Amino acid sequence: NNFGSIPVPFSVIERRTRVSFSRYCIKIMSLSYENDLWDGSKVVWDRFQDGKHLMKGILEFLKEKISIEEQYSKSVQKLAKISDKSVEGRSSESIPVCFSSMRLQADAASKEHQLFASNLTQNIYLPLKSLREEQSKTHKILEADIKKLNKDLENQKSSLNKAKTKFHSLSKDSEMADTAVEKGELENFPAKELSKLKTKASGLQKQAESSDETYRASIGEFQAFQIKYEEETKSILKQYQQLEEQRNESIKELMQKFHAISDSHSTSLVESLLTIKQKVDIIDGKSDMQSFLADKQTNQKPPPPVQYEPYIPLNPNRRTTSTLPVFRGGDTEVTPPSNNGDLSKSYTHATVGPLSSSAHVQSSAHASVPSSGLSNTFVPTAQYEQPRTEMSRNVNPIQVTTTNTSTSSSLPVGMETSTTSMSDDYDMPSLPKPLKARANYDYVADEPNELSFLEGQIVLVDKMDGSGWWHGSIEGRKGLFPGNYCQVLPDSEQDSSPRTTVTAAPVAVAAAPVEQPRAAPVETRAEPSTSAPPVVERKCKVSFDFAGENEDELCVKEDEILVVENESEGWLLARNSKGERGLVPANYTEPL
Repeated sequence: NNFGSIPVPFSVIERRTRVSFSRYCIKIMSLSYENDLWDGSKVVWDRFQDGKHLMKGILEFLKEKISIEEQYSKSVQKLAKISDKSVEGRSSESIPVCFSSMRLQADAASKEHQLFASNLTQNIYLPLKSLREEQSKTHKILEADIKKLNKDLENQKSSLNKAKTKFHSLSKDSEMADTAVEKGELENFPAKELSKLKTKASGLQKQAESSDETYRASIGEFQAFQIKYEEETKSILKQYQQLEEQRNESIKELMQKFHAISDSHSTSLVESLLTIKQKVDIIDGKSDMQSFLADKQTNQKPPPPVQYEPYIPLNPNRRTTSTLPVFRGGDTEVTPPSNNGDLSKSYTHATVGPLSSSAHVQSSAHASVPSSGLSNTFVPTAQYEQPRTEMSRNVNPIQVTTTNTSTSSSLPVGMETSTTSMSDDYDMPSLPKPLKARANYDYVADEPNELSFLEGQIVLVDKMDGSGWWHGSIEGRKGLFPGNYCQVLPDSEQDSSPRTTVTAAPVAVAAAPVEQPRAAPVETRAEPSTSAPPVVERKCKVSFDFAGENEDELCVKEDEILVVENESEGWLLARNSKGERGLVPANYTEPL
């Protein structure tokens, strides 16, 4: 910080540094082609060729980019038209709306890319290509000028050298001729010989003087050409400098345009993407699904379970060890045996709904049992006495000749149940004590020995069979019914007081008078099990919230644990921890 012994402030040093740097910059900025590239035509030409190659590279880049943008624009436009019909019918839902926004953005992007390619072509590629072509033409002219100028220079140098060589040669000959004359005079050459030497010396002197004048003229001409050469060379160098300056400024301007066009292009794309983001933010798949369900709901319930149809034996007197419930009731007609001891067969029509006041009797030697079910089925019967099992061993069958068609006033038309006396002779195991069960569906009896009931009624069940048929009673009415139409109530809803086993009356056989009764054959059978089939309780976990819209549906929450009582066609009859029961979609749950 000291200059000698005098302290120098830092600001002074900084000022001096700035001045030095400014002078250096001014010196650099003052350099020029004409002053600093003299006799550097090759360097100038190489520099121009480098600039020409640079412009060529930029043009190739722009051409390829424009091609890519145009191709991309066509591809995106084609892409935007692929899925035109994919949102038909769902235009109001949030996801299809967002997808439509994506397609519109793709179409807008296609147009934007096409516009971008057009702007690059018109504002950058074509002007730069034109500039390169113009500079190439100028370069060719300047190259021709410099070649001609160099040729003229060579010619001028050659003429000057010839004049100089001739002048020097004649001057040397003249000098030698003069030396010979001087020598002859000193040595007293003969006058004649001395005269010849003088004549030769005089001629050479004249030629030397003439060549001197020619040489001087050549120098004058060359000096004049040098001035011209210098001026034209500087002009050519200056034009090359102007070409580079023009090229640099033009490329800078075009690159600024490229940046501005690209920035505008990107801004437009980003703005179009913001529209998609707004649509994405409002996507609500659950709302879409609920709107769909509200619009398309069928207001239907799953069909009731398919009921079990028992087999109706061709010969009710046949001994069997099957545990299946056997139909032994209905309107039957007993006929006496023929002379050959065979049973004379007759056929009766099984009725549906309310029984008729008299039995329908038809006789036929050949009858068939259709596979369509119990309704409208012709059932072959024969003369027999009811076989006794251990359950009805001490019960005598009651013969009934009339049918009572009165029905309970609480049942609607079509659900009347026959009150004809029947023998409870069913090969079904009895329960230790009757159980209460609630009807989940309406059931209309198809046969006289079946029990009709309405949804919600309580049935007192006293028998259950593994085939799915149960036996029970409602207010004194008894009969068979499919077990999957009911659900046994939980222990908390069963009466705690002990119950006695309900023994049904024997199955009544409505028949014609017996002319030749036969002794009842004794049938020995194992006593049926008195224990009820075990009820396996299974649980499930709710995976999704379900808001029941109907009275028989159960509202549940995610992660709630349910007890499954029954399952049919994708629906569960379930009970929650509060004891509430109802239907729940099976696919809203997962088993535990």
